[in-house]
Amino acid sequence: MSNTNYEYLVSRNADMANDGSHDDYEYINTEKYYLDAAGTGDLKMVERLHDEVSPHIPEPYINGKGEWAKDNPKYQSKEEIQDAALLEAANNGHLKVAQFLVDKGIKPEIALNSTNDEVKQWANSHVMNNKLTNELKEKDSYEEMMRKLGVEHKAKQEQTITRAGRTKM
Repeated sequence: MSNTNYEYLVSRNADMANDGSHDDYEYINTEKYYLDAAGTGDLKMVERLHDEVSPHIPEPYINGKGEWAKDNPKYQSKEEIQDAALLEAANNGHLKVAQFLVDKGIKPEIALNSTNDEVKQWANSHVMNNKLTNELKEKDSYEEMMRKLGVEHKAKQEQTITRAGRTKM
């Protein structure tokens, strides 16, 4: 299927789910198009296919023993394909595609394995910023600290005054 035909089907909102039913169009291998788009930096195509991508299930064939056989899919899940797309985009230096995929929830640590220094540096920075944001507890503001200390301090002062008053009497 040519890329033009594929884009036509996508523009016509063709059902791209691999649910075993095939309408009037050829089954669309979204896995291949999605990974190709990520590898070439085609952000619009990646955006279009991101939620619809599914593992390509190879057709059964007759093996050398005359038995029906079926190869296992290269990727077992949508998440594996999306992870592979991030690495593909990162290795080819397509930072905008990598950023889109991370924004969609793919772990940025995957891009740390990139062969592209720019994307690897961005991924490292992104991971470190997230660690700072998520792992370090936000500190109380000065006013909040004083309020907490003031309440505790006031209670201790009253206790001390009472004790002091009793002692003096």
